[in-house]
Amino acid sequence: MRGGLQRLWRREASLDLKGKLVVQAGALIQLGNAAAVGTGEEPYRRFVRGAGSPKLRLKVSFVRLDVIIRVAFSLLMLVLVVLLVSWLALRGIGAAGVHALGSWHDSARYALVVMFMFTATAHFNKMKHDLAQMIPAYLPRPLLIVYITGILELLGAAGLMLPHVMTLAGICLIALLVGMFIANINAAQKGVTLRSKPPTPLWLRAPMQVLFIGLLWWSTRP
Repeated sequence: MRGGLQRLWRREASLDLKGKLVVQAGALIQLGNAAAVGTGEEPYRRFVRGAGSPKLRLKVSFVRLDVIIRVAFSLLMLVLVVLLVSWLALRGIGAAGVHALGSWHDSARYALVVMFMFTATAHFNKMKHDLAQMIPAYLPRPLLIVYITGILELLGAAGLMLPHVMTLAGICLIALLVGMFIANINAAQKGVTLRSKPPTPLWLRAPMQVLFIGLLWWSTRP
């Protein structure tokens, strides 16, 4: 029924001269209610015929909204947001007088600490079972591997904060990222989902992995 409602919504909507999609706000609400209670398409048709007031019109951009939402809320995009926001916030703290964060170089390293601590939590919560499915079949005990990689992320994050071992920690985390990317390729081939959502496309994940690796290499140089 969901596919039929979506086709009906596209059929009833109209494009204005500015290329925006004009929809009835009330009709969208009624459409959601109809889908939720299983009343079918006919209530929506009747509502659309009666909802002609211009005040109810809501303009939204029609730029493959479904794709944008799926990508924007994927785990990898969330990780990127955590990294960039942490970097800017820590650099601001450094500008306020904290010497350890006094440069973009140093604040980037601590932002990576925040990022790896954030990603490590996925190895110990409900997502661990999804992550275990990403492990190639030729490796034994995938759930144990998920736990171990989570611990390695935490250890690597701790190492980034220690000047004497930060370079070694950076190299180890780079190796870990490469290994995880192999798991991502396997997940893409198997169609594994994370939180019931498709995995991040490899064309997007690959350059972001390069970004993480590049930041690790740059920020851990003495």
